[in-house]
Amino acid sequence: MKIPSKINILGCEIPIQHCSADEMIEDDKVKIGEFNFENVRIRLLDTLDDSTKSIVLMHEIIEALNWYGDLEMDHIQIGALGAMLHQVLTNNKLLKE
Repeated sequence: MKIPSKINILGCEIPIQHCSADEMIEDDKVKIGEFNFENVRIRLLDTLDDSTKSIVLMHEIIEALNWYGDLEMDHIQIGALGAMLHQVLTNNKLLKE
């Protein structure tokens, strides 16, 4: 999956940034992805392989939907839904390469 530079989620243009490990540190740990509702952006760790980046992007999209929709899913549910949705879209060739 080619990662776009921005994505439209519910009418909001959200930039997707590829960030170094130094930029992704939080609480002394390197995050692999982040949806930031305050800055309205998605950030992905730039050293991830393409397959992992697409899985992390799916997770962050669901994070955004969870926030915008006030769905109150916990992080485990978001992670599971992201991985499962990515698998279904990938295996059924619904994601563009």
